[in-house]
Amino acid sequence: MKRRMLVSIITVCYNSEKYIRSTIESVLLQTYKNIEYIIIDGESTDRTLDIIKDYESKFNGRMKWISENDDGIYDAMNKGINLAKGELIGIINSDDWYHYNSLEVLTNNYEEKVDIYYGNMYEVREIENKLYIKKINGNKLHLIKKSMSILHPSCFVNKRWYKKIKFDTKYKIAADYKFILHSFIKGAKFKYVDFSFSFMRMGGLSFINLKKNPITGMNIQCEILGKKYFIISIMIFFTSLLKCSFYKIRKQIAMLFLPKKVINLLKKRGSWKPFNEKYNKEKI
Repeated sequence: MKRRMLVSIITVCYNSEKYIRSTIESVLLQTYKNIEYIIIDGESTDRTLDIIKDYESKFNGRMKWISENDDGIYDAMNKGINLAKGELIGIINSDDWYHYNSLEVLTNNYEEKVDIYYGNMYEVREIENKLYIKKINGNKLHLIKKSMSILHPSCFVNKRWYKKIKFDTKYKIAADYKFILHSFIKGAKFKYVDFSFSFMRMGGLSFINLKKNPITGMNIQCEILGKKYFIISIMIFFTSLLKCSFYKIRKQIAMLFLPKKVINLLKKRGSWKPFNEKYNKEKI
């Protein structure tokens, strides 16, 4: 039963010609084949639609896509969810990609009562036309009241839960945080899977998060958790400001060095590693 269930994967995109081919390939090459792939395009004006059409026949009827105006990324995600027929739904952004075995691992960890699955992922950073990766542990659900502590690109949600809660389109960023926090408060059953499901490029829209937008996070926390969390939100806000200032100063200092020295600094931190295709092809 686990291996026969339909899994829906959703990608929302707009003018994504630079990276979307890698995203589509990662879905096409999944070892688990009982999938449907839904792409929601926001009327791209570059070659995005041409690339999507190139791959349509390769999915043998398992791909469907639409291109129309939307009210932001979360409105597009909701459209994809409404179209999805799978029991489990994953969302992968158009500059990110899945490990080839992600859906196999997901379905092998299926439990009837679980609403939301979450795991680890790799952050990917490009320096001097070379990719470097860093593994991020997603097993931090206990911190969800403070920030978006789990990794949305590593999440898969049961269709029945999306019928209860969808993304709030009044938030142009961080609506994924509201969805997870709201789900947590409403008693959703979460399951952590110790596997790196996805690779997320740093610097795209998906990188616009609560650390860079603490006010949005505060609004979500106050809305979901109540006014008693206002003081905590203020503390988080000022802590985030200090962190942002530190990272900006650090980046400016790092840019004074030659690119090779910048790379060496990242390596000395002990977490960034040169990326190569073996990360896509071997068990992580």
